[in-house]
Amino acid sequence: MTQSPAHPDLVTDETRFIDRASMGVIITEDHVVKDGTPASETAVKSVGFLVRKAGLPVEEFQRHWLLVHGPIAAAIPGLRRYVQSHTRLAAYEAGRVPAYDGAAIAWYDSADAFRAAAASVEYTRAATDGPSFLTIDRVRSILTREHVIVA
Repeated sequence: MTQSPAHPDLVTDETRFIDRASMGVIITEDHVVKDGTPASETAVKSVGFLVRKAGLPVEEFQRHWLLVHGPIAAAIPGLRRYVQSHTRLAAYEAGRVPAYDGAAIAWYDSADAFRAAAASVEYTRAATDGPSFLTIDRVRSILTREHVIVA
């Protein structure tokens, strides 16, 4: 992207509405845990930026998130699609510590479907598993609607 001829114009435009100094970037590898398509007109997605539990090795964090937590989360009723974006291992080389260890992206048919899911036993089970591999007070989440600009 940064090598594209359009990139300088993009950066110039972003200065009008983004404080680039406060932006963070993580390079990730996606793992589709649950593949599906939500209702397009009312769909919402939850995006959570995750930080692993202090002292937990990166590989162990990623393994638990994918192999243990992934199936727990995939069972949440109303969850249409679930993708784990794991920060690439190269981001940790030479002692570097990325701001986030990954992003969890979950799609639901609507905000009401998300609220219903959050009230379920399965959602509580996923939330209960969180502290075993996450620093919960450092997790940052948003609920948003996706607007596709370029198809």
